[in-house]
Amino acid sequence: MNSALYRSIEELPIYNWNAIQEKSDYTYLRRNRVNSKCTANNYAVLRRLYDKIFSEYVDTFGFSKEFLAVMEKKRSIALLKIEFIENGDLALQTIIEIAELELAEIESRFTGKGSFWNLKATIEKLVGFRIDAKTVTVVEFYSYIENLKSQGKLR
Repeated sequence: MNSALYRSIEELPIYNWNAIQEKSDYTYLRRNRVNSKCTANNYAVLRRLYDKIFSEYVDTFGFSKEFLAVMEKKRSIALLKIEFIENGDLALQTIIEIAELELAEIESRFTGKGSFWNLKATIEKLVGFRIDAKTVTVVEFYSYIENLKSQGKLR
């Protein structure tokens, strides 16, 4: 099926996937982005398609340890905030602020504009060939990562 949209991790280029992650711009699901403007209705359609593709990614590759660490820290902060609201203990405010700083530190380790390109460069060095981010699909890219991890070459 030659659709105007990428519909799965098996066809979506890793470049587009990364752009969506960094910019939250779902127009990267279009095969031709010459005119990347779209109506709110079209954007909602793209968002639903992205949710489907993201679910496919999670079903195939699961969540990373980093993502799970971030989610656990966010959960912990939310519980502290609930406790603060319930009993008004001002000491909790300091604990919440510390936890939020810890969260920011965890997130900074694996997010940011350079992290994808650094990971790509590391994979290229380990596999010994250049990866064209505009043609290699999400499933191919993350399969390289899983393979290198299973060989103990990548953490």
